[in-house]
Amino acid sequence: MKTIKATFANGDSLVTSISGSNDDIRAYYIGKSFNFGTGEGDDSMQTCISVEFINRNKLDRENHPKF
Repeated sequence: MKTIKATFANGDSLVTSISGSNDDIRAYYIGKSFNFGTGEGDDSMQTCISVEFINRNKLDRENHPKF
């Protein structure tokens, strides 16, 4: 599993884990639209513009300084 930060055209981003090669992960996200709506008819389709690969240990230290 790799941890990534996907950034979208409206400035929103998400951090998630995904399996695959870096190229496959980029192909899955970049240029594709994802729904950030509420799920109750309030669709907000946003296009992914970048993927950043995150060092999981660094992320843990930032969120939990005791590590």
